[in-house]
Amino acid sequence: MFSKEVFVNVLLMLLCHVYILFIIFVSSRIDKLLHISQKASRKFLHAMIGNLPFLIPFFTSNFYPVLVAAPFILVTFFVSPYSPLKNISKGLKGLADMTLIGNGTITNANKPTKDIEKEIRKSLSFWFPSSPENSA
Repeated sequence: MFSKEVFVNVLLMLLCHVYILFIIFVSSRIDKLLHISQKASRKFLHAMIGNLPFLIPFFTSNFYPVLVAAPFILVTFFVSPYSPLKNISKGLKGLADMTLIGNGTITNANKPTKDIEKEIRKSLSFWFPSSPENSA
């Protein structure tokens, strides 16, 4: 029926979907559990999803990684304010709040480098409270 290659690719694709759904679930709960801001929770989500490209070399076809990303790109679009289907956005309000289109990657590309550097330092201070200048 299926070749070993197809089986491995489909298995990797399913593992990626499970990983993404798990990270979305954890990041939606982490702000309440650890008492952190929703912005920090969103940064956690993006940082953890950023690990997925490490799996791409294990796929034997470029078609499968596209199938991993496509459903989540579509869902993100449909929960955004730009969605033509407004009832989907209302039904998935929690996910829509996590996407925050205005503070996303697209608008960050237009910021000056100094602002991005400050944001990176602030986000790193969440994970590493003591800055290098303060440690002797």
